[in-house]
Amino acid sequence: MSFAVRNTLQAMVDAIRIEMHRDETVIYIGEGTGERGGSFGQTLGLYQEFGPGRLIDVPISELGFTGMCIGAAATGCRPIADLMFSDFLAEAMSQIVNQAAKLRYMSNGQVSVPMVIWASIGALKSAGPHHSGSLYPWFMHVPGLKIVIPSSPADAKGLLAAAIRDNDPVLFMVHKLLLSKKGDVPDGEYVVPIGKAALVRQGKDVTIVTTALMTHLAMEAAEKLAAQGVECEIIDLRSVAPLDHGTILQSLAKTGRLLVVDEAYGNCGVGAEVAARVMERGFDLLDAPVLRINTAFVTHPFSPAFDSVVLPQVQQVVDKIQLLLDGGPISEYDHEAEHAVQISLDRTLSRSEPTSTQQRGEPEPSERQSQFLTTDESRAEIVMPNLGLTVTEATINIWSVQVGEPFKKGQPLFEIETDKARLEVEAEADGILEQILALPGTTLALGEIVAYYRPS
Repeated sequence: MSFAVRNTLQAMVDAIRIEMHRDETVIYIGEGTGERGGSFGQTLGLYQEFGPGRLIDVPISELGFTGMCIGAAATGCRPIADLMFSDFLAEAMSQIVNQAAKLRYMSNGQVSVPMVIWASIGALKSAGPHHSGSLYPWFMHVPGLKIVIPSSPADAKGLLAAAIRDNDPVLFMVHKLLLSKKGDVPDGEYVVPIGKAALVRQGKDVTIVTTALMTHLAMEAAEKLAAQGVECEIIDLRSVAPLDHGTILQSLAKTGRLLVVDEAYGNCGVGAEVAARVMERGFDLLDAPVLRINTAFVTHPFSPAFDSVVLPQVQQVVDKIQLLLDGGPISEYDHEAEHAVQISLDRTLSRSEPTSTQQRGEPEPSERQSQFLTTDESRAEIVMPNLGLTVTEATINIWSVQVGEPFKKGQPLFEIETDKARLEVEAEADGILEQILALPGTTLALGEIVAYYRPS
């Protein structure tokens, strides 16, 4: 098998392209997913290859076009419904829960609904309450639905192919921070079975069960703990419905301790289900109570400063594992930690929080990082600007202003190119360009310094 380095988005597009060539009943339906290629670039190039009959743009009506996909699936197509953000699944809840999940039973097996419902999950760049949810636990409660959550580009390709080929409705959910993550992806047809967890790191002291971005968070924590002589075994669930408790129990038989790290809320969540199944089927394997780490049970805030307070962090994982190994007073520890989070949020949220002026689709951060960061009165930095939720780097194509030349506010300074677009970066103030740090052809992460200027 040959491999190519691709990011998760490219791996997904590859899977869709292969499946659309393989099966002419596969269609893709969503907002801006036709000629534009999607808000994330999730269908980039497919419209030009397959045309408007199979890449279908629709108005903003999740309830409407999800229902359209269910009807198409019930009558011979294999549609992919693109809902962009998992928060928007609420708009189509009736169609997903009462129609897609129940039609096979209600028709006595005469009608199946082979469709994929795609939505991004996870907090990123202060996207706020409407674009940050990880809401897959809602659907774990619904029989008839399958839910897959890849954490690598290869798994994204393989699980998406499996979801398209499945004869039941599948929710395919990918963390926004992982869309640009690169890795080795198999060429050609590639399928990863739904319902089988992956053992991504072997260890003997504690088992960590994770999903999506938290797999990478757990890996980072495991490296820190390894330096202290603690070996963590990490299981990436990949699917939460069905849930592979067999792999978890097999690992727990070796380690005796279990921590579940999940970005969704803890109440009635993945960790709660894992803990319950372990208690029912593997109680004698436990040397300590099952612990969980989740996003704090509050609405996702806009403030970037709250990310480290609300979202799971590497040090939290390290601390919880040390607690598991030491056998400390777990209930008291958890109470104090949750109390500290709530106090911190209450104090700040009692002040005014920014009001969202975002439009639906890909949101802009509420506090956009300025292109110019003044260091003193005579010199300032020009940095690579923030370019949206899924863009992490950009390449400079050409400078429109040269060193020593003056420029005015709003004048193009340089042209950049990303995986999604080519655009000009305009000056946000008057000045004279003093020094260029990033020459044409240089690729930089967002926020890196590209030049210095003197305000005028």
